[in-house]
This record gives sequence, structure tokens and C-alpha cells, in this order.
Amino acid sequence: MAQLHSPLPGTFYRSSSPDKPPFKADGDAVAVGEVIGLIEVMKSFHEVKAEVAGANIRFAADNEEPVMAGAVLAEVGLMLRKLLVANRGNRGAGDSRRAGSRDCHGGDLLGRRP
Repeated sequence: MAQLHSPLPGTFYRSSSPDKPPFKADGDAVAVGEVIGLIEVMKSFHEVKAEVAGANIRFAADNEEPVMAGAVLAEVGLMLRKLLVANRGNRGAGDSRRAGSRDCHGGDLLGRRP
């Protein structure tokens, strides 16, 4: 899991205002550059952006919690898509995309019947 850290000390907010939904909820996917929260320092708000892409974000800091610079705000899991791409070359004998494979009705994958 990758960790997202506070860039500066202040108060961490998960939404832009109390009546707005959070930027990200626990379990959401996150892309590089997406805002996950705000840090307030002396009435000035600074966006906290994700530095990594991932799935299943889990917040370690609560809304309106004081944080120090470098504190872990959230953890992000590895994207499933990256795992699938990494394993693309490891297709086994049961891969339905192989030449000569049949669909569930006996035809080949181009729709031709035997």
C-alpha cells in the first residue's frame, strides 16, 4: 500500500465545506493529481493531491483532525488493472482467446458453427 502524507502542518479536511460530500470516501479509487482533502494553515486552505494512483483508499486521518507535516493521511492499494497488465503474458492453457477455442454454443470465437 502506498501512503499519502500531509505536505504541511495544519488541520485536515476531507471536504471543501461541512455541507459538501468528501473528496474521496473510504474504498474509492484515486488517480494521480486528484484532490483527497485540504490542509488549513492560518485560514489558508491547501489542496492535498494524490501522488499515486490506486484503489481502495483508506483514511488514517479523521476530518478536522490536526496533523503534522509528513503525517500519513491515507493509504492507497495497488490498482487491479496494473496487476492484470503485469500478468498479461502468463495466460494458461484455459485461455479462451487462444486459436481454435469454442464458445459455449460450440462455435468458434468468430461466431462460426462447426
